[in-house]
Amino acid sequence: MPRLIVVSAPGLELQDLLLAAEKELQGAGYMLARRYEETSWSEIFAVAGSGGLLGGRSLFVVENASRLGPFPEGFLPWLEGEAAEAAVVLAYEGNHRKHLSKEVLKRAHLYELQAVPRWGKARLDWIAAQAKNLGVRLDGEAISLLSEYFEEPKELKSELEKLALASEDGKISAALVRELSVSSGGRKLVKFLDALCEGKIPEALEAMVNLREETDVLPVIAGLHRRFRLAAYVSCLPPGAHEAFLEALKARGYQARMAKAAAKRYPKAAIWRFLTGIIGLSYREKVGEGSGWVQLEELAIELLGSRAF
Repeated sequence: MPRLIVVSAPGLELQDLLLAAEKELQGAGYMLARRYEETSWSEIFAVAGSGGLLGGRSLFVVENASRLGPFPEGFLPWLEGEAAEAAVVLAYEGNHRKHLSKEVLKRAHLYELQAVPRWGKARLDWIAAQAKNLGVRLDGEAISLLSEYFEEPKELKSELEKLALASEDGKISAALVRELSVSSGGRKLVKFLDALCEGKIPEALEAMVNLREETDVLPVIAGLHRRFRLAAYVSCLPPGAHEAFLEALKARGYQARMAKAAAKRYPKAAIWRFLTGIIGLSYREKVGEGSGWVQLEELAIELLGSRAF
């Protein structure tokens, strides 16, 4: 009977973690017998229980393991430990706990990589911690820029490694991030976000036209959401509370400056209307019902038209 190995990680990280798990198991004497994209619990246990096709210690890898559904509790007695001649690796991109009970996980070996926080202080702290692990230190604005430019953990780690090699004295500045990590399209996006936050109508409209020619709308929506989510919160507070609030969220200098600029430039109702508008647009784009740049331009122009002179 087999032992159970669970590999769980978000997005692009899953394949790297799966390869690491396979390499470790092969080092323990297991040889890859079969890799599944579609299978069933009954088939896995039938094949793994027979010892595989190669003899000796056999390794069976199930990609997209969530398609198997919940683990049948009746198979629990069949699970063995590290001495098993067969190992079944289950790869989960989502939450493996939806499919595997606590009793199953007690008998399994787990390789798990936690998802990177997507917003706020937790995300900035994660980026700072990754830099620290590489022996470098990011200034506050550099952390904010990296958080804004890169979504995927793998991309963030790759950029940090590149910046660490290029840094002097273990320090990474915002200027270095702009020089090495931002593409032409990225610079245009930042120009648009900054101009919109500061209510600069000609600059914002020009940047938006340039972006439309070469950029998909979803990354722009994501950047706008990060900027105006913070601005919306700030707009609800009296000016004397802004600094304490931003400090509590660990909003770094660049983020804090842009949030305060937008909250000062636009009425509170206009900011919230814009924020809810881009959230709705993001959803419609993801389900294939959005109007893309047309609606985003309408929302941006409406916001610019509401600015306080």
